[in-house]
Amino acid sequence: MSGKHIAKEQPKNFVFSEINLKKKDEILKKYPEQRKKSAVMPLLYLVQKQNQGWIPLAGIQYVADLLEVPYIKVFEVATFYTMYNLAPVGKYFVQVCTTTPCMIRGSGKIVDMCKKYISEKEGHLSEDKKRAIRPEVESPFRILLRKFRLPPVISVCGFPAQISAGHPIRRDSSAVSPARQA
Repeated sequence: MSGKHIAKEQPKNFVFSEINLKKKDEILKKYPEQRKKSAVMPLLYLVQKQNQGWIPLAGIQYVADLLEVPYIKVFEVATFYTMYNLAPVGKYFVQVCTTTPCMIRGSGKIVDMCKKYISEKEGHLSEDKKRAIRPEVESPFRILLRKFRLPPVISVCGFPAQISAGHPIRRDSSAVSPARQA
């Protein structure tokens, strides 16, 4: 569970929306009844997508109940994989790769900028939970709001240094002008 924290404020319950109930049924159709617990990852992703990019503990319990498995089994999956967030991630969730190829190409500088303009603590929202910079400060990271995390690897090592803001991966972020990112 490295770099992850669980949100202190949690909703009391979670249920899929009507649309996601249909998606859940489609997911479960892909697995034999005796192997339905194998659907844990796509169902967790569905919970996360419905809940603005993070999985509440009630969502973990909901998936455990759907799959008829102990809560701890679903919790273990949610805490093991870096693709799952257990606390709010904000509008733009920034991830910076810190593997050796990316560090050689300067991802340490990107991490320093994230700590300066987003949050000193990895995996935490900015203090105002809205913007990571003061209004009077001009920043190339103006669009990188709210939260950042250091994943073990972003998996595009042929093009370091990597940064992901939301879903798209920026290849060779050193060659991308911050002005063009805005």
